Amino acid sequence: MPRKIKKRKKNKKLFNQIDLEQLEEGLYQPITSFRVLIGILVIAFILIGSVWQKVNVTQLAQDIEQLNTQKQLIEEKNSELRSRILKLADGKRVIKIAEDRLKLNFPDSELIPLEKRFQESDIDD
Repeated sequence: MPRKIKKRKKNKKLFNQIDLEQLEEGLYQPITSFRVLIGILVIAFILIGSVWQKVNVTQLAQDIEQLNTQKQLIEEKNSELRSRILKLADGKRVIKIAEDRLKLNFPDSELIPLEKRFQESDIDD
């Protein structure tokens, strides 16, 4: 019989050691699960950030393409307006409009000095 008692004591020690180990592991489990949760959150934020960055890059590329198209249209319009300015500013065209619409005439001869145009009686007054 004494042998059975000794075995029971050993079993009790073994169970006590196992219980203490499980208890210690149980105490550390919340810290481990908290670390895992933090790790998952960090990975999730990194993934969300990379997706957000790719969306922004795609949107900026579309904006650049749209702006290049607008730039090309504006440059074409600018070129048309420059050619129109050159056409409208032609000297012969301006003279023709001045003569036809405004009834202006260029003198046929050289300018006459003012002294010869006025008589001496006009100057005294």
